[in-house]
Amino acid sequence: MTSLQTPRGRAARRWAIDLRPLRVPAYRRIWLGNTLAMFGFQLTAVAVPVEMYALTGDSLWVGLLGVAGFAPLLVFGLWGGAVADARDRRRVLLAGSALLWASMLGLLGHALFGTGHPVVLLALVTVHSTAFAISSPARSAILPRLLPPELLPAGATLNFTTFTAASVAGPLVAGLIFAAFGEGAGLPVAYALDAVLFTGLVVATVRLPAMPPAPPVEGEARRGGLASILDGFRYLAATPVLLLSFCIDLIAMILAMPR
Repeated sequence: MTSLQTPRGRAARRWAIDLRPLRVPAYRRIWLGNTLAMFGFQLTAVAVPVEMYALTGDSLWVGLLGVAGFAPLLVFGLWGGAVADARDRRRVLLAGSALLWASMLGLLGHALFGTGHPVVLLALVTVHSTAFAISSPARSAILPRLLPPELLPAGATLNFTTFTAASVAGPLVAGLIFAAFGEGAGLPVAYALDAVLFTGLVVATVRLPAMPPAPPVEGEARRGGLASILDGFRYLAATPVLLLSFCIDLIAMILAMPR
């Protein structure tokens, strides 16, 4: 009986999510903080268009939110990646998280005071997106510093799984909030929950050890800023497989994720 169950158990484990990375305390804290933060982000992603339409009654203003959110991601996402390669990743993540937290509190105050203006809301969304773009590359790049190489695939899978779950559950809960509290009270409730949930990620980041950039390989010159971004584009252009996967992902993100 035992000899029959052992292969079956091994086969079952191959289909299950590998939870071994959660045994690493630093990864476990960051994973939990990221899960809570992503869930909170979805609440704000629903609340902002609701607030904009309530302020203007115009779908054009709601559409401008997409521009205010996408442009900083395009510009500062590239710059944030270059900074994360050249600076202590923990400090970069803390700086981006502080700005992100400030934008959340700004959205909360904007909704609480009840004298909102669409231009102010667009500005807050721009700051929020800028902070997210700066901190996201550092948040992704710390994974190899937290886990041994054999656990990296499992850690990336856990991150993606919880990201997807939060992307589904967050808007659902946001809808329930507006159904229960209405538009007037629902906006500050959604923004406040986002700010509170984000605290978990800030605490987890504070508890991380210092993560200075890896020493350069012998003969390699460390470049930062625009030079590093240009080097990345040159490498991308010279690697057809990577370029194709990048283009496919970009098409999917633009056409399949209307937010």
